[in-house]
Amino acid sequence: RNEIYKQIIDNANAGIPKSETIAQLEERLKHVKVGNSFYKAERVVDTELTRGYNNGKVEQSRLYNRQGLPKTVVVQSVSPSHSKVDVCDDLAGNYDPSGPVPTIPRHPFCQCRSMIKFLEDV
Repeated sequence: RNEIYKQIIDNANAGIPKSETIAQLEERLKHVKVGNSFYKAERVVDTELTRGYNNGKVEQSRLYNRQGLPKTVVVQSVSPSHSKVDVCDDLAGNYDPSGPVPTIPRHPFCQCRSMIKFLEDV
């Protein structure tokens, strides 16, 4: 796990090109092992990409509100791939970004998402 984090930080410090897609980043990190397992590495990469995406959406909503743009909320949705009750089931809802917003991911391979909605659209 530390090796994955080190590679992500090293790449970020070196400057990940803005044009690089998530799929390209995953491909570049595919060769990394955690211990002797590619599965563990994939789990860490996938989960951390989900964390980055969702944290970015929350920060984007906060930035919009600070800049005086139309008021936004963070809408969190549970992935349809959750066929069983789990820790994500209480996520769905609208959250004011000036207050606490639940952290996603809640578990490895979590596919729940945060989206930004302008209040007039909610």
